[in-house]
Amino acid sequence: MTREDLITALNLQGVDQAKQDEIIQNALIVVEHRVAELIDELLSDEQAQEFNEIVEKDDPEIAEKWLRENVPKLSELYDEVLRDYAEELRGELGE
Repeated sequence: MTREDLITALNLQGVDQAKQDEIIQNALIVVEHRVAELIDELLSDEQAQEFNEIVEKDDPEIAEKWLRENVPKLSELYDEVLRDYAEELRGELGE
């Protein structure tokens, strides 16, 4: 999802860029956390242990590669969580 997609999904078209940046950054943090929880549920115990060992090496590229190889439809999962969160935010804002 591009920045413009995020702006549209979060209905931020009329918001100044600094506020857009803040909202998008916060949204991405929430989405990352929620996706991590879902991934944790999807992985077997062995996969979770293997992934934790990779994370401990502190190499985000290797961790991302491992996730893409071991979590089916990872990008779709991110998109779905982001859409759900955008709906949640719009609901809170009464839109």
